[in-house]
Amino acid sequence: MAAELKRVMMCGRSAPPEPQSARFGRAASQAGRPEVSAADGAGQPGAGAPAEAPEEGPVALGLDAASSVLSVAMVAGARLIRHRWRASVRGQAEDVIGLLGEVVGVEELARVDRVAVTVGPGSFTGVRIGLAAAQGLALALGRPLIGISGLEVVAHSVPPGQRRARWVVSVLTSRGEDMFAQAFRSDGPDLVAEGAPVAMPLADLAAWLPAGPLVLAGDGAARLQAYLLTSPSLSGTPDSGQAWAARPPVVLDGEGGLAPIVARLAISRVIVPGGVGAVRPLYLREPVFRLAGAASCNP
Repeated sequence: MAAELKRVMMCGRSAPPEPQSARFGRAASQAGRPEVSAADGAGQPGAGAPAEAPEEGPVALGLDAASSVLSVAMVAGARLIRHRWRASVRGQAEDVIGLLGEVVGVEELARVDRVAVTVGPGSFTGVRIGLAAAQGLALALGRPLIGISGLEVVAHSVPPGQRRARWVVSVLTSRGEDMFAQAFRSDGPDLVAEGAPVAMPLADLAAWLPAGPLVLAGDGAARLQAYLLTSPSLSGTPDSGQAWAARPPVVLDGEGGLAPIVARLAISRVIVPGGVGAVRPLYLREPVFRLAGAASCNP
């Protein structure tokens, strides 16, 4: 299946896309006939639940290869059709094509209305591989590509009830000493970014946090919370460890990857003119690479 999907990405779609109106009409005529996931492992770790009803709404394919969990998901409207994930060593996301093949078969590609991908920040290699795979698929299908910041996706992983009257701060780890972060505030059901994303060491990040109750989300959330509660460098300040202990942040470090959220966010996004080439990676610092037998260096 992965080989067939790769061929389609390289050579173009194997069949013309089915009009969205026709698909919705077909779905309505099949009401009461639940779709069953064709992928193996449904209900097991790494496998999303099979679909329970005919699709309603646009179909989006979401991909995240920039974080520590590689994931791919397909959604129709608000409904998850299929979801696969696996732990990924940072920078080793080459098996993204295999996961794509588990989530969407070649015969299902005509159902996809848009493709979405996280553009960073995160693993330099993962960002590039994920973006290249998504670009190739979108070009082959003639579908729009939507790029979304991983920090925004992480913020939307926080349930609306836990966002109320709290800052939502996304925190992601990196290979170096810096951590990636961005603060968001609730605006009804939406989240609004407060300032640009940042990359800074843990101590600086603690001082950068907005005042007030927090929700920390992401794979760096627990590390930041531990620093806030125990660091001697915060003692004697308004945000000392004692103060943080009195109002500890809610920490969410979700499992299963970000792809379902990526796909759902893409459905509500306005398509930006410029084609797939307009989607660019988001780097908050210069990429670091290592040559064989040499020290790490910045290009």
